Amino acid sequence: MGIEGSPVSIVALTHNGLEVTRACFDRLPQTTQDYELIVVDNASTDGTADYLRELEQSDERVRVFSNTTNRGFAVGCNQGVRNARHEHICLLNNDTEPLPGWLDAMRGVLDEGVGAVGAKLLYPDSTIQHAGMVFVYRPGLRPSFLPVHRFRNAPADLPEANVLEEVPAVTAACLFTTKSVWKRVNGMDAGYVKAYYEDVDFNLKVRDAGMKIIYQPEATLIHREGGTTSELAGTPDDPEQHFSANELRYILRWNRKLFLGLRDVGSSPK
Repeated sequence: MGIEGSPVSIVALTHNGLEVTRACFDRLPQTTQDYELIVVDNASTDGTADYLRELEQSDERVRVFSNTTNRGFAVGCNQGVRNARHEHICLLNNDTEPLPGWLDAMRGVLDEGVGAVGAKLLYPDSTIQHAGMVFVYRPGLRPSFLPVHRFRNAPADLPEANVLEEVPAVTAACLFTTKSVWKRVNGMDAGYVKAYYEDVDFNLKVRDAGMKIIYQPEATLIHREGGTTSELAGTPDDPEQHFSANELRYILRWNRKLFLGLRDVGSSPK
């Protein structure tokens, strides 16, 4: 089981957020082996572009692809995966800080029948931000099943949050998969504008294709959630302005299948 030792293409997107980006990328050589780093920069204006050019020149493992406009998360991920040299892919938010052993832990559980692996993400205060997602029913005029992070704000050592298991979905803040899986489900849907729900949609496409989503608690990272989006509030690049439209796109595509049982995997949120 697993693909220990196989090289991995880490795909990270940037749009400003220089300090969190630097913190993330500085941690990679300290915690990670056998990787290349593909950075897709979505038109940063705060010094990130200069930093990335210097990083690419100083580290042969780094390749940077620069966009002239902010093309959003889904388009950027597709762009990064398309340019990846390796079969094994890890999507990684630039507002995360990997801890030792994170990537090997994810490599160790990717096997035939597994379409994606997710990690345990902790807030800076060491409580849980993400330990897999479940779908929770929301009644009302538009009844639907919405994704919810399991065990949010619970202690990192909560026993239930430290079980290797199949889950309904994992966040793309740190998501391990393969190029073959990516192509099989046609990657991320660029119809989800800027950000929100494109990673949930990807997870559901993977599961709809008959593959499992696995949560690996031994892969642990700090996640400064929203570290690169909070400064965009009120600007044309603010992903919040597209949240409702993206949610509707997700509901129209997946609600029926979720009602019919695609949701019935994994534990309930705590």
